[in-house]
Amino acid sequence: SSEPFLSSNNNRLKMICRSLALAIALLGASSSNAFSSGPGGCATPNPVDSLHLRTMDPLGPLGAGGFALTMGSVTLSDDGPNNFDPGEEYDISLTADPATPFRGFLIRLAVEGFDDTTSLISSGDVNASPASACGPIGSLGHNSGIEKSDISGKINWEDSVSTINLDVTVVVSNALESIYYISNFVLDVTDTATDPPTKSPV
Repeated sequence: SSEPFLSSNNNRLKMICRSLALAIALLGASSSNAFSSGPGGCATPNPVDSLHLRTMDPLGPLGAGGFALTMGSVTLSDDGPNNFDPGEEYDISLTADPATPFRGFLIRLAVEGFDDTTSLISSGDVNASPASACGPIGSLGHNSGIEKSDISGKINWEDSVSTINLDVTVVVSNALESIYYISNFVLDVTDTATDPPTKSPV
């Protein structure tokens, strides 16, 4: 009779389907873990803290990956100088080549002598939120694992602030291997000092 044979094949088919369903579920969980809903840490100089990033080095500064952070009309330089007038609000933009988008990022703003810098950085971008891991340290981080090619925000440079330390991390991939870049920018107040006027000869 063919009934035992058909029954055996049906059981095998059911087992294969269950195995495929489990594999798909595990793959989904892996993707979710790889591109979380936000940065996992906020230390400096390597702010992003996850299993992969802890065990792999960055591939270089933002420019090495084709990324740039602009503030006002200035593209920030790793080597400086990055000078700005205090008492102003500056638009910032983290950009990538559309052909090479990123999934995760963290912009961490610290000022020596300031315990809380959250009032110095903000964003209305739907893909950017204060990073919960940073607490009182001003920050913007990803809130999903979708691909992004630009992020916008604002820096409010208060008059009492002289130097801003801006750690910026961009994560392209954090699954089978980590592909990420880090730049540590130092922003200073523009030197407006001038020499005293000389007296006219008499």
